Amino acid sequence: MTVRRGELVSWGLQAVLIAAPLVIGLAVNDNFLHDSLTQVLLFAILALSWNILGGFARQVSVGHVAFFGIGAYTSTLLALNFGISPWIGMFAGGAIAAAAGALLGVVTFRLRGKFFTMATLAFAEVMRILAVDMRGLTKGSEGITIDSTPNIAMFVLGSLRSYVIVGFALMLALYVLSVLLARSKVGLKLLAYREEEEAARALGVRTIRLRLLVMVLSAFCTAIGGTFYAQYLLFIDPDSVLGIELSLQMALLSVVGGVGTAIGPILGTYLVVPFGQLLRAHLGSELAGLHLVVYGLALIFVLYKMPNGVWPAIEAWLKRKAAPDAASADAQPVVEKRA
Repeated sequence: MTVRRGELVSWGLQAVLIAAPLVIGLAVNDNFLHDSLTQVLLFAILALSWNILGGFARQVSVGHVAFFGIGAYTSTLLALNFGISPWIGMFAGGAIAAAAGALLGVVTFRLRGKFFTMATLAFAEVMRILAVDMRGLTKGSEGITIDSTPNIAMFVLGSLRSYVIVGFALMLALYVLSVLLARSKVGLKLLAYREEEEAARALGVRTIRLRLLVMVLSAFCTAIGGTFYAQYLLFIDPDSVLGIELSLQMALLSVVGGVGTAIGPILGTYLVVPFGQLLRAHLGSELAGLHLVVYGLALIFVLYKMPNGVWPAIEAWLKRKAAPDAASADAQPVVEKRA
């Protein structure tokens, strides 16, 4: 019963963490706050998308920004050239990104460890170079500006609060998807693959097909985030949607929060993104690069103390708290019978 209470506390804490941005966004009418919340939700979407591949399948990709860029450019170009709503274009971008992810997986999944990681990096850089060079389509480094006239049908919302609501809906959908994935047969097979690949293969798990599935799913979700970014900033260029630092950020947020968990990427985003913004605001005008030094040292400290991530550390603490109570509840007094 105490263990069940511990699980309820865990789920309750997750519910509070997920709902917090929406509650704050609806309760407070402040454009700066809404802008900050939207950025947090965007990075949570990207971290959750990366975690599907990098967390559940342990395939460390630093090229996910390519799928992000595909989503941003596809929906934007369809809207500008053909008048197709980004609400529809985001799924077209997701489909193209999924196809690109499948192709990338077929080519690279036979590579191991750092070789796979470097291959994804090369893929992202090729996509960035293509976006710069194909000026007739993407306008190159000049970038593409999206009409800012409010139009819900074209995914140009009239208020920053509306973006918070949409961002929350996307984040919630990805969280639910992650929970379902973790509890599904696919999730169990991924767990077997992560623990011991050779044993999983011996048991009949088709590991390459399995990883292709999560690569396609992860690429699709990342592209959805690209469309949301484009329609929020109303401007895209190769550096903003195909820069490698964005891929590194996706991975970092998941690692800090706890890879392979549904709530970990969200918690990591809540901790890292606002912390980085605060440091930039308060230390950015000081010694050049000081805020980055403090930021890096803080992350190293967190990962040193909690190498599996913040959420697994919280869960371990909850289990430790529940264990003594469970032990005391199970213990029964011994009564000696007298003749």
